[in-house]
Amino acid sequence: MTDIDAGARVDVTRTDHVRVTAPGGAEDGLRLSFVDVDGARIAMWSAGDPSEDALVLVHGSRANRAWWAGMVPLLAKDRHVVLVELSGHGRSDHRSRYSWGTWAAEVAAVVRRVGAPATVVGHSLGGVVSAVTAAAYPRLVNHLVVFDAYPRGLGMGERRPRRVHPRRYYRTRAELAARFRLRPAQELPEPELTRRLLDAGMTQTPSGWTWSSDPAVRADWDDPVLDRSVSRIVCPTTWIFSQHTDRLHSEAARRIPEEASAPYVMVSVPGTHHHLILEKPDVCSALLAMTWSSVREEGALPRGAGPQTATPHRG
Repeated sequence: MTDIDAGARVDVTRTDHVRVTAPGGAEDGLRLSFVDVDGARIAMWSAGDPSEDALVLVHGSRANRAWWAGMVPLLAKDRHVVLVELSGHGRSDHRSRYSWGTWAAEVAAVVRRVGAPATVVGHSLGGVVSAVTAAAYPRLVNHLVVFDAYPRGLGMGERRPRRVHPRRYYRTRAELAARFRLRPAQELPEPELTRRLLDAGMTQTPSGWTWSSDPAVRADWDDPVLDRSVSRIVCPTTWIFSQHTDRLHSEAARRIPEEASAPYVMVSVPGTHHHLILEKPDVCSALLAMTWSSVREEGALPRGAGPQTATPHRG
């Protein structure tokens, strides 16, 4: 245990399996279970063969499992894919306070449940959580993949104080759905994937329709844990950036060689924005498959040229 998981109480004995059905009755192939971490029930959704090596996916801020929906069918063919919903998001419980250490403890509990070590993959805020997890629990993570994120949120503007707005309710589902936007701003994905985002992100209450995420979720970008996380990662790491978060990419490209102590590869995906896992799930899945297979079979990051749709930078 390290200082950032101090005080986290983890109970991995609790599990409730249900079959999830999408609207219209079609099964989406995900299995839902829960793990208790420091008093909160954390949702974990899985697909694929549980006997295969685990690929644990962690969503971003105000997001949920559906951000990975376009990638799961491609990844679950020969892997055990597990989607974590961090506290304050999706089906997981809300907390009175959120921290990088608590979110990392949640991911670590899921990895223990599905079988360590595992490949941990995160997008945006989930990418930072994944990096903190890899630094804090080195025996649980054998490969780290981060989509469009870097500790401290370089170039993304996340460090600006954000007001906590009260929860709002709407009379109809359609009224709430009409307000859905991606942040940072970009076009919504194709209609079926957008529907999945809405299905996973909205809930009906006696007061009306509202978002399932906790409006009080806030990340502390001044937490000193972030300063030392990259230097403490010991597993091979793949950093994947979108083309249009160029400031984040350029700053990370400068800092990663200075801070990283483990082997790493950096990839820029042309024509993409921050939510690249929604824009090009096939390309993102191919990048994951390429690096994941190399680490599993050879114990190192790939040495050859990357896919033609991406530009690799190696360290």
